[in-house]
Amino acid sequence: EGLLLGLRLRPEVAPWLSFDALGLTELVGKPSVGMLLMHRLYRAGFVTNVCGHTWSTVRLQPPLTLDRPTLERFVAATREALDYLWGLG
Repeated sequence: EGLLLGLRLRPEVAPWLSFDALGLTELVGKPSVGMLLMHRLYRAGFVTNVCGHTWSTVRLQPPLTLDRPTLERFVAATREALDYLWGLG
């Protein structure tokens, strides 16, 4: 059956991390936190996506063959990324 989960985040981590402050004026009004988390998880070796309807929700859809050690590494990487992002605010 698979696994699909949406991780909903608070819309803004810090005002200086908004798309407007980052010079991406075409994305003003979209929350940046989902994209920032997605980028940090990618750097840790995990591919995630933001949901199309709200960029403050990160979609998690691991393969059916997900093993426990990989899941534990993902949870640790997510916790580390969230701690880092919220530490910026």
